[in-house]
Amino acid sequence: MPGKRHTEEEKQELLIIIRRVYESGGSVQKAGQAAGVSHQTARNWLKEAGVKLRKARSRNKIEYDPEELKKLAGQGLTEKEMAERLHASGTTVRTWLKTEGIEVNLEARKEREKEKKDSCLNAKKEQKKKCRTCMYRSTNPNYGCNYEGNTGRCRLLICTVTGCTVYKKGKPLKSRKKGSA
Repeated sequence: MPGKRHTEEEKQELLIIIRRVYESGGSVQKAGQAAGVSHQTARNWLKEAGVKLRKARSRNKIEYDPEELKKLAGQGLTEKEMAERLHASGTTVRTWLKTEGIEVNLEARKEREKEKKDSCLNAKKEQKKKCRTCMYRSTNPNYGCNYEGNTGRCRLLICTVTGCTVYKKGKPLKSRKKGSA
């Protein structure tokens, strides 16, 4: 939907206002508001009048340490992980990496992910070993600890290898029926 069309006289009067605001340091948007036209119209009229437009200033530039960025990239961190540590957005970190010409160490990332996966698998194996011998374990092999079902008492902690507080070696107990005392 086209906006209001201005006569040549109106355009010249409004252009004087736009130029005055813009050349005194105001933005194109502020100049357009002062004249009652859109920022795009103000921009187009300034260009037509031969006014050299300034580049848009970036807002709050975040300072960063290129050495810290290199260190994090060398550790194979993802852009999101780097962003969290540097208190910036992922897009900003990507821009910094491009600007500095820094490559992320993908081998280190693969190694970290492998170690993380291995530690999770080892913890699960330990959990299964421990729960297999616990008297509170579920009779269903797909489940681990069934302390609440076997005793009727609520446990606030989730059974983990390192944090199991009820482990007792023995044959599995039969689950109690709900409501029985």
